[in-house]
Amino acid sequence: MSTAEDGPSLGIVFDLAVEAMVLIDDSLRIVQANPSARRMLAAENPIGTVVSAFSAPALLDRARAEGDRWLAGELKHLERATEFRTGAGDIRTAVTTVDALVSASGGRYFLAQMRDVTTERRQHAALQAARDQYRQLIDNLPGAVVMRLDPDLTITLAAGEGLTVLGYRPEDVEGRRVQDAFPASVWRVLGPRLTDMLTGAGADFEYDSPTGGRQLRLRLRPLVDDGAVVGGLLVTEDVSEDRARRAQMQQVQQVGGFGGAWYDLRSGWTHDSALLRLWGATGPADLGGLPFGRIAADQVAEVTAAWRTATRTAGHHSIAYRIGAEHGIDERYLQSTHHTVVDGGGRLLRMVSTHVDVTETVRTRERNEQQRLEAAEARRVMLRRIVDSVATSPLPNADLLTSIVTLVSSTLDGGAALRVFGPDRTHFEVDLVAPVDTDEGARTSAHLHRTVRRPVPTTGVFAEVIGNGNVVSALRTATWSAEFDDELREWFGGHVEHIAIAPVRHGGTVLGVLAAMRHVAGNPYRIGDDDVLQVLADKAGTVLHEMRQSEQHLGLLERMAGMESRERHLLAESIHDEPIQQLVAAVMRLEMLGGRLDPGPRAELMAIAEELEGTTGWLQNLIMVAFSPPELSAGLGPALSSLADGTFAKTDVSFRYDGPRHVPLTVPAKEAAYRVLREAMLHVRQRAGATAVVLRVDSTRTDGHVALSLADDAPVAGSDVEALRVHAVMKARAEPEGGTVTVTEGEEHGTTVTLVLPAVTTGSARPADPAAPTATPSTGRGGDGATTRCLSVVVCDDRPEMRRAVDLLISRQPGFEIVGEGQDGDEGLRQVQKRRPDVLVVDFSMPGGGPALVRAVKRESPATHVIVFTGRGDARTREAMQEAGADQYVVKTGRLGPLLVALQAVAQSHDGEDQGPGR
Repeated sequence: MSTAEDGPSLGIVFDLAVEAMVLIDDSLRIVQANPSARRMLAAENPIGTVVSAFSAPALLDRARAEGDRWLAGELKHLERATEFRTGAGDIRTAVTTVDALVSASGGRYFLAQMRDVTTERRQHAALQAARDQYRQLIDNLPGAVVMRLDPDLTITLAAGEGLTVLGYRPEDVEGRRVQDAFPASVWRVLGPRLTDMLTGAGADFEYDSPTGGRQLRLRLRPLVDDGAVVGGLLVTEDVSEDRARRAQMQQVQQVGGFGGAWYDLRSGWTHDSALLRLWGATGPADLGGLPFGRIAADQVAEVTAAWRTATRTAGHHSIAYRIGAEHGIDERYLQSTHHTVVDGGGRLLRMVSTHVDVTETVRTRERNEQQRLEAAEARRVMLRRIVDSVATSPLPNADLLTSIVTLVSSTLDGGAALRVFGPDRTHFEVDLVAPVDTDEGARTSAHLHRTVRRPVPTTGVFAEVIGNGNVVSALRTATWSAEFDDELREWFGGHVEHIAIAPVRHGGTVLGVLAAMRHVAGNPYRIGDDDVLQVLADKAGTVLHEMRQSEQHLGLLERMAGMESRERHLLAESIHDEPIQQLVAAVMRLEMLGGRLDPGPRAELMAIAEELEGTTGWLQNLIMVAFSPPELSAGLGPALSSLADGTFAKTDVSFRYDGPRHVPLTVPAKEAAYRVLREAMLHVRQRAGATAVVLRVDSTRTDGHVALSLADDAPVAGSDVEALRVHAVMKARAEPEGGTVTVTEGEEHGTTVTLVLPAVTTGSARPADPAAPTATPSTGRGGDGATTRCLSVVVCDDRPEMRRAVDLLISRQPGFEIVGEGQDGDEGLRQVQKRRPDVLVVDFSMPGGGPALVRAVKRESPATHVIVFTGRGDARTREAMQEAGADQYVVKTGRLGPLLVALQAVAQSHDGEDQGPGR
């Protein structure tokens, strides 16, 4: 063994050694270090340095402990990897071998040989970290397996959750050849393809795993380094669920009648067999996303536009189309949905389409629509018969109410109850029940009797019926079932299973409620039952209204207003839809021209002025048609012709009168004829579509009657409840004069209303018509020959249109004269101070109105009769105005009849008085 004293021999070995070598004495100091050691330790002269000075700080204690063991002779040889610190402060790793030496003189030394493995260890750690990350990535791929193979098909890496699903662990197969790691049945499938992979050929295929019964999709790819195959990569994906869904989809397609198609930029369109069957196609060669060659001709343009949008816009699209018929295949209706993916330029990248056969659904809808139309027609016929039977009933009003309730019971197959409000509408005053001779009828009567004095409810279902005037039933308002249980059955009997309730209304006012009830749970109401109920409820409202009004009051309202709610509605529509829009358009044109007036636009302005003048005249004509009593002095023929001119103004309807100027009828019969035919004309205009209307009068009949027939060429409306109501109203107007009304319809066009009235049987063939009203003079002669002064009137309302309407109405009534107007309280009071009028018509809600104004008027002119004309109908406002001194209180209801009644009362109070022409 060499020693330190060998001198030259040891020095040559030190200097020439490739490995780093240091010689350490028994004080653990370096006494010699070869060049390799100096470079590794990054120390120019480590001689004399304690060995522990090069220990890593974390290993310093271990180095000192081992030094003590070396000196004690406990360690003779040591070999291991350890970290050390260089003179530059870097921490590196070296594999160190230490041996104890004894010199010839007996001195102890330690020879340390070191190999730097820092870079090698770091590369290995990085490689292991990458390997671990790769394995974690593979393990998190759902249902996947990844294996890396070397050239002899040894598995060097196996990972993925699919490996566990197949019953293997990575450690079971890594390091083994594929044919050894898996059963022979697997090798028979994989072996030939793996062999081809090592020659550079990849493969993609699916197969059923014989080990786990799973369906797998495999991909084999060679690994190439510098042009040579150095192994391969095997990737598997579990497609068992996808296969199951695909099979299930095919089954559903066969049963449900739908198919699919797919498009991608690389492979184009792919169609499944179910879709090709729906299209009647034998193959996809001539097909794209839609079978344009098979789509119905009348849909091609529409479908082409929708398809262009679907293929250029990302998102979901829906296209309905029809194929067959003219293309020689069974006609089919299809509904398609498309999910589209496009690039930034709108180029189609991918599309997934589903097409569903909805032919049966369309056919069912068509059959249902036909059945609905047939049912509607049957309901129209039934409604006409019902209304006819009620409208022509000769029974007194009280008996007619009972008849209506009985008719509800028999027509709707169940019980019926009519509950009538008292005058203050806070409680029920009258109850009628049908049928009365059954147990259910007796129980209902007893229940209604117990609840008759309860306050009328104003919330929930009753708010809809009473407050809004709408029919309510569980059929149309299923979400109200709880309220039906808690409220309606509380009021009509808890044993009721099905109920429908309609407002008994007249002129926009609800007078009570009419209910139909069934006590059998399995017999609900059907669509249309509530229509029948409402028709009869409206007739009950008409009867109740007639019962509550005196004949004189009814006559006055008929003569002065003569307009039902439908006529008011038609008038409002006519004024808004046609003349008012023309006025607005003309004003806009004036505004455009106003800023640049010169001689050029004058002709245009004159044309606009003429248009405004004509339109205003038309408006006045419409108001006269709706509000004014018939002017019969020139004969019934001219009166009806004038009525037609006003009714059909500004329409394409041509009117012709074919009959005598004077018709042999009594004056009441003429007035009835005028009103019946006005009702018919308004209905013709309301329905629209007529181009010609002819009114014929036949006064030469031999049966002692006169026939008046109004014929139009408008399309037949079919099921028209409004027409039935008009028919009933016309019959009701003709009946008091012994007349009848019939309505006949053509198959598609043409309706004829025929009114037959008794002819005059005494006197001449031409009875005298009433004198025509003349312009109201400032003074006139009364019936007794005395001079009667016109009553002066001041109208005060903040709405100009209301003032104009009142002015127009009053100016056409004999015995009244408008002497002033005001748009607020201050102006109204000034007019009273200046004019001292007989009558002041004043609004409550205008600025400066209210009780204070009435008190001021009464102070200034105690004799002025104050009529409050307002939309406020509450008792508190009425009482406040009457306490302030108002003589009459009239609520605006949309018709001016009540105001005329109030004015007539003032006129009657002045009868016989001769007050002179002024105050």
